[in-house]
This record gives sequence, structure tokens and C-alpha cells, in this order.
Amino acid sequence: MEKSKFTSYLFNTILIISFLAIARDIVLPFIIAIFFWFLINAMKGSFKHFFDNIIGLKRGSGFISLILSLFIVSYGVYEIGNIIGSNIISASQNISSIEGEVKMFINKTAAALHVSPESAQNFVKGLNFKAVLANLLSSITSILRNAGLVAIYVLFILLEEKSFHKKIKAISSTEAKRKKLEKTMQNINLKIRKWLGIKTVMSIATGVVSYIGMSIVGLNNAEFWAVLIFLLNYIPTFGSIVSSIFPILMALIQFHTLTPFIIVTTFIVGAQIIIGNVIDPKLMGKSLNLSPVVILLSLAAWGSLWGIAGMFLCVPLMAIVMLILSEIEGTKNVARLLSQDGEI
Repeated sequence: MEKSKFTSYLFNTILIISFLAIARDIVLPFIIAIFFWFLINAMKGSFKHFFDNIIGLKRGSGFISLILSLFIVSYGVYEIGNIIGSNIISASQNISSIEGEVKMFINKTAAALHVSPESAQNFVKGLNFKAVLANLLSSITSILRNAGLVAIYVLFILLEEKSFHKKIKAISSTEAKRKKLEKTMQNINLKIRKWLGIKTVMSIATGVVSYIGMSIVGLNNAEFWAVLIFLLNYIPTFGSIVSSIFPILMALIQFHTLTPFIIVTTFIVGAQIIIGNVIDPKLMGKSLNLSPVVILLSLAAWGSLWGIAGMFLCVPLMAIVMLILSEIEGTKNVARLLSQDGEI
């Protein structure tokens, strides 16, 4: 019996993964829309609390909070897209000078480290910035192509939100099942909203502090690097490392002296350590309770399935999977394995 259950779970898992890979262009925009829905709801809740309890404006506070949240998210997405787009256009126009600076830096570094000129030249020849830029432009074009579809999905989810309770009641055969399903949905909603809200604020703070450091020394494209740090901060572990490396290296290449490099490194790494490793965990607590090993494995799995978008979404997706598994009697032990401390 147990073997039959395991075979059934394995078959269903393979089936779901195959569907997610094949239907990527349909499913991924919808998942991203849910991500934005959670973000809008998190902001809406904060604004509503402010209007209700601090200002005392309870009438119409929900609608005003929703409009404000939609405006901030829409404007934020527009500005991020504008900054990324303008910097890529600028980089494409100055690609030759950027290549020259990087190659000059590599040759000087090779000479300082007493590396053979032939090895340095071979490495320099292997660099293809135009190909990297083309791939980046292709990725951004793909995201922008789905932006309209994501916006439509978000709008319809917001319109359908009020009917969720009725639908749960309709699909529940008993009152006990209805309450259990509503409790599961509420737990998922609260935990994802908390994680997303705190992560967004911490990512903004990390980006702002990093931008201040880069602006002090006059690093080129400081806005772009700050936005990159903000965005990649959503990707666990590797995101913060990758987003920090590029502006730090560019500071060394641009100025050819250690002082600007040290200032940029201090601000960026300091922000990552203090905000990411001290403040963030204290505010986050055990909001998702996911094992760090599970997060790393899911990062690789969702990344291979959906690319960069999968890396962004891996944590909330795995949290939802764990919460659902914890509510099913036959899969509670699987949920315990996915959790950080075995508690579900």
C-alpha cells in the first residue's frame, strides 16, 4: 500500500513538473501575477492599518489603500524598467570603450600577478560583451512581452478576490473541511505577505545604501547597479553575491585606484551583511520556516525550470508547497523534511 502511494506521488510530481516546463509561457506570467498580488495586498494592509489606526480614516480606507498600492507598484515597475532599459542602451552605444577598459584592466592585473601575456590575451579574446548584451536584451524583451499579460492577470485576481470565500465554501463537502481549507489559505496568505513585505523593504534599503556609496565616488551607472542589487536580493544567497560582485569590479576597473573601490565595497558588502544577515533575519523570524538546504535545492530546480524568474519565485513557491503538504495527512512528514526545524 505504501509502495503504491509512493509510486502515485512520484508519478504526479513528474506529471506536474512536465506540465510546468511545457506550459511555461502560460503558467509563468500567472505565477508572477500572483507574486504581484501578494505584494499589492501586503502594501494595502500596511496602508489600511495606517489610515484606520493612525489617521482614523476608516471609511473608504480599503479602496484608497488599494489605489495607492497599485500606483506605487506600477510606478516602481515602470521606473525599474526605464532605468534598466536606458542603461542597456547606453552600454550598447559604449560597448567598445567598456570592452577596452575591461581588457586593459585584465592585462594590468595579469602583469601584476606575473601571469604570461599569452594567457591574458587568450582570456581577453574569449570575452564577448556583445553576446552578453544581446542575451540580456533578449531576456528583457521577453519580460516586457509578458508584462501586459501579467497586468491583466493581476487585475482579474483582484476582481475575483472577494469571491474566494464563496468558492472555498462551494468546493468543501463539510463545514470542517471548509474551515481547514480557509485556515490553510489564510496561513499561506499571511506568511507569504509577511515574507514579501519584509524582503521588499530590506531589498530597497540595501539598494539605497549601496547607491549612496556608489554615488559618493561617482561610479558609472550607479542607478542601474542599485536596481540590480534590489532585484537580485530576492534570490536567496547567490543573488546578493552576484549583484555585489559586478559594481565592485566596475569600481576597480573605472578608477584604477583602491580608494573608490574600498568605499564602494564597504557600502555594498556592509549593507548586505548588516541588513541581510542581522536585520532581515530578526524581522523575518520563522515566517516561512524553510530549510536552507531546501532553499538552495529549490533555487537550482526552479532556476533550471523557469530561468531567472524561477530563482526569484523559488522561496514563496516552496513555502506554498510546504504549507499545502503540511495539511495533507499522508504528506506531513515530507513537509517536516522541508521545514527548518521539523515543526509544521
